[in-house]
Order: sequence, then C-alpha cells, then structure tokens
Amino acid sequence: MKLVDILKKLANCGVIAVVRGDSAQQAIKAIVAGGMKGIELTFTVPNAQEAIRILAEKYVDDEEVALVLQYRVEWFFFTNCDDYCAASLS
Repeated sequence: MKLVDILKKLANCGVIAVVRGDSAQQAIKAIVAGGMKGIELTFTVPNAQEAIRILAEKYVDDEEVALVLQYRVEWFFFTNCDDYCAASLS
C-alpha cells in the first residue's frame, strides 16, 4: 500500500487523537478506552515503541489490521476506520 493511501485512510477517520502519558501502559489504556478512530502515540511517552509493539501484537490476527513498513516510518492501522486507525514514527 502506498503512503498516500495510508494517509487517506487516516484522514477518513476524521479526528486523530494525540496520545501522551507518563507510561506506555497509561497510553495503551487510553487508546483502548478512548474509542478514537485515529491515534498518534507520541514518542514523549516513555517506551512508546514498546506500546506500539504491544498494540501490534494484540491485533496481529485481526484481518482488518495491516502493519506496513515504508519510508522509514512504521504505520500501524486498521483498514476499517469504524475501528481504530493508528500511525507512529519508528
């Protein structure tokens, strides 16, 4: 999938929530509980990459989840924006 297609899917989610927290666990809890469709997990969160890894593992068997590594950016998103969409810089 091209980067432009990924960005279009994120744009179609409407709002992108910027998630910050004191810990990766707090950030994950906010993502799961928040019900937002678009999520940016900032790297000001301690161990943010670990939080992204945990989310990726949680949804690894979900057919609507894709993990795409392109352009030195890790994009983790759901193809159906009725569920979560997420993106993060690696």
